[in-house]
Amino acid sequence: MVNSKGLNYGIIIDSHSLSKWQLSCMNKLSEKHDNLSLVLIEKNNKTERSGKNLLFNVSEQRLDRVLSRGKALSHLKNIYPDISVRCVDSKDVGGLVRYSPEDLEVIQDHHLDFIIRFTRSKLAADILTAPRYGVWAFQFSDITKYGGEVQGFWEVYNEEAVTKGYLVRLGHSKRRVEVLKMGIFSTISSSYFKNRKHLQTVIADWAALVSLTIKANTFSPMLVEINDRMIHHQTPTNQDYLIYIGKVIKHRTKKLFDLFFRYEYWNVGISNKPIESFISHSEAEVTWLLKEDNLYYADPFAYKKGDECYLMVEELDEKVVSGYLTRFTLKHGELSSIEKSVLKLPSHMSYPFILEDKGETYCIPETSEEREVAIYKLDKETGEWRKVKVLIRDFPAVDSTIIKHDGKWWLFCTNADHGSLRDLYIFHSKDLFGPWTPHLLNPVKQDVRSSRPAGTIFQKDRILYRPAQDCSLTYGGRISINRINVLTTNAYHEEVYTYINPQSNSLYSDGTHTISSVGNLTLFDGKRVDYSISNVVKKLFMIKHKLKRRAYNMISKVFSIHHVNGHKNVSKTNS
Repeated sequence: MVNSKGLNYGIIIDSHSLSKWQLSCMNKLSEKHDNLSLVLIEKNNKTERSGKNLLFNVSEQRLDRVLSRGKALSHLKNIYPDISVRCVDSKDVGGLVRYSPEDLEVIQDHHLDFIIRFTRSKLAADILTAPRYGVWAFQFSDITKYGGEVQGFWEVYNEEAVTKGYLVRLGHSKRRVEVLKMGIFSTISSSYFKNRKHLQTVIADWAALVSLTIKANTFSPMLVEINDRMIHHQTPTNQDYLIYIGKVIKHRTKKLFDLFFRYEYWNVGISNKPIESFISHSEAEVTWLLKEDNLYYADPFAYKKGDECYLMVEELDEKVVSGYLTRFTLKHGELSSIEKSVLKLPSHMSYPFILEDKGETYCIPETSEEREVAIYKLDKETGEWRKVKVLIRDFPAVDSTIIKHDGKWWLFCTNADHGSLRDLYIFHSKDLFGPWTPHLLNPVKQDVRSSRPAGTIFQKDRILYRPAQDCSLTYGGRISINRINVLTTNAYHEEVYTYINPQSNSLYSDGTHTISSVGNLTLFDGKRVDYSISNVVKKLFMIKHKLKRRAYNMISKVFSIHHVNGHKNVSKTNS
């Protein structure tokens, strides 16, 4: 049961200015009916700028987006007319900021559920324990590895594959921290500015999501140990910044080269082992169904009919850069026939997830370009697929994967609007055909290494395991197997149990991103990366398709806005 009553919170700032992402954070809390009642202003404690950091500091000026001094509080008071603003009498005592007894009394009188610290000050214990659920702070970079306050720079500088962000509850321990929410994202290696902006964008709704866990009685901070040998990176020096520029040029050059000359080929294969056996295997063991090296077959799922096994796979038309579904027929483990285009739309189709229910066979393909999740039913006599219902409308679900567990249906997917790799969404329903309800905490997970579904969810020893893609180094690099610990309508928790790497001694050793099962047969796909001047033509088709798709999305968005505005006008007229 979720408590509908909003929480009462405060913020700590070190000046009269606020960043746009911080204002967005508060707006998200307001949408969840949480009330900002107290603003505490500390003395400006910005570090003095030094000539040795000149290049970085100059570049920062165009990055920081803040409301001008004096406008921030006016803006807040317009949104939250009842807030109290107090300039606190803070003193630095032994490296900790302490407030006066009068200030602490004011905080106690507001009966705050939590405070968000938007400063860099290290607060004393009496402040940290004043709100019911403590003082929260956003931290950037891997807290087990890095220290410092520069957001997202050192990951680009050190060429890290991922950048991490945290919302933590501040405490006394120097050896561990209470993590309320975390995310792991692909580092945008071509630009520190884009990497930082991305971080600030995705963290904006974290406080609101944690607030929901409190109201749902599922608030459960995670303790994370801090490395004793943590690297404390400070503001980049001029030399650091010049080295960073060199690395950015290198990454942008490689990105441009890959844009025209790099192409991915995919093949599908089988393994005569049950899917649950792969939680103890670190590498796929595959017999590839086709021997050619210039194929694009991926995302295999299967169903059986008598002695025959039918594989539904994605096939890509390189000229229109659009996928459709093809069917392979296996007899005694050997490929006997290929039927092309058994399911095809004007838009892209892939990931033909297969499920059985009440003696019927269904397919739920990925059709995110249609912004819907649709279910197709197999006609057992003709072998044709017929669309029977749209399960979820106006949501660009990617790689929808369904299980039935504890009397409910659960649908796992990512969101194409957010890049499709990082944000895990869950929907649930009492019936396969709906209605489907979004999980209270969507997105329940943000991790480029283990969010996007990668095949059949399976069970071993009464524990659920969910395959996901690890795209931290490359798209479809390997498969992570996640152990699901908690699955309810108000809570979700999983952890990576193991990884399955692509088969190293095969032609398709550059990636794998689907594992599925039919009986004791396990299906895989594999990736081969090719660099060739002949790939330029294929890449030009891809660029053309992306530009057309981007133009279509922009037109659709404009049309949708006009449609909504028109609907509002009609409503007002009728009222």
